[in-house]
Amino acid sequence: SIVTIAAPTAISVRRFREHGLIDPLGLFCVAFVAYNGVLLLRLATMEDPTATPYPWSFTQVAYGQAGMLDAIAAITIFITATTATRIFSGSKRLYNLSGTNYRNANSAAWFPSGIIMYLIGLAMYFLQYEQLGGYLAALTAGRGNRFDQFHSAALSWPYLAFLVPGLAAIWYAAQQERSRGKKAVAWIALILWCGLLLPQGDRLVILQAVITVVSVSFLCTHRKLTISLRLCLLLGLAYVALATFGYLRAVIAPLTAGEMTKADAEFFVTSDALLDSIKPEHSELAGPYLSLLQFVTKPSGDLLERNSYVEALVAILPKALYPGTKPIYLAERFSKSIHVGDGPGTGWGFNPVAEAYLNLGTGGVVGIFVLWTLAFYGLSALQNYPPTGTLLLSGILAEAIDANRMDFRNVYSIMFYLTAGTMIMLLIAKVLQGRSSSKATA
Repeated sequence: SIVTIAAPTAISVRRFREHGLIDPLGLFCVAFVAYNGVLLLRLATMEDPTATPYPWSFTQVAYGQAGMLDAIAAITIFITATTATRIFSGSKRLYNLSGTNYRNANSAAWFPSGIIMYLIGLAMYFLQYEQLGGYLAALTAGRGNRFDQFHSAALSWPYLAFLVPGLAAIWYAAQQERSRGKKAVAWIALILWCGLLLPQGDRLVILQAVITVVSVSFLCTHRKLTISLRLCLLLGLAYVALATFGYLRAVIAPLTAGEMTKADAEFFVTSDALLDSIKPEHSELAGPYLSLLQFVTKPSGDLLERNSYVEALVAILPKALYPGTKPIYLAERFSKSIHVGDGPGTGWGFNPVAEAYLNLGTGGVVGIFVLWTLAFYGLSALQNYPPTGTLLLSGILAEAIDANRMDFRNVYSIMFYLTAGTMIMLLIAKVLQGRSSSKATA
């Protein structure tokens, strides 16, 4: 546990000191420590190691085996990041965070293009829910049932590929031009999107939106987001709020559908279990770790239809274009394989150490985490190419966290579609800028 915490933490501290908190590799290391080191330390020091939400208990031996793989991954991150820093430290920075506001001559075109993308994304969002009978019908169905229905739906609308870049562009333009009207639109767009997600219980998508707007706000004005007491308190409150919401969202569907009375909901809210939901072993952090504990205890090679990394390269194709039946995500296969009883299975997520170990064994943990580290190290260079690089980095920055809680295909697909959406938005901005120039010339 100590090794798993210390090695990535050393990298994140160095990255945050040099680049600020908006750094892909630094965030990846922090998330790795949270989902692996902090949770492992908690599991290893509990008085009752069986007091977890897992469907069955694990021994201290299983924790030790999982911890060894964690430590290998952590040391790999440290060595790879340190080596990359020494090799590339002399590279010329095109985009220096000097505190001077960067104004792009074409920033005016980003606002309408962002609005267009945002509205297209909202339309796709509601079309996605229309397949389930509408937004309110999905609300009463509950999260588990909703995900099962989405999987069997005819189409999967890529609304995030439009909405997230659109949100980033709106905030970028609002920061660049300092217009009260545009700032108001930016806040309305963020609040509306989070307001739609909140009743559905989509915590991580809300977090993605917040990370996107914070990132673009700081990067486009050359400001560093640094660690402070106020920020630490804010992050602590955010963790408690997200953990608490993860517990409370279970009452949304039955309360909306009339299957639970207000008295029952009040009892649920005031129960002692609400306080337990803040503990790491009962929070979001515990979910993905189940896959690692399961595979070190009982390897499940039959879970793979083929190498999951290779499978992901083709699986980005939409259902309509995929040759044959599109395989479900590795995380979903894992959830279905361990689910017992009726009703929808619980979404546990998937640990990246577990996926590397399942596909390639212990040596694969080293190889895969070399690639993860280099990938997030390289992503920081996007800020060298504003404004498109700034918008793209802001949109995909949340994947530094998701990479520690989802299987590779999930992260790869999200990054692919967000990149494609940003490129579409760039084309729209160029068209709008061209029309504006033509009118000015006329």
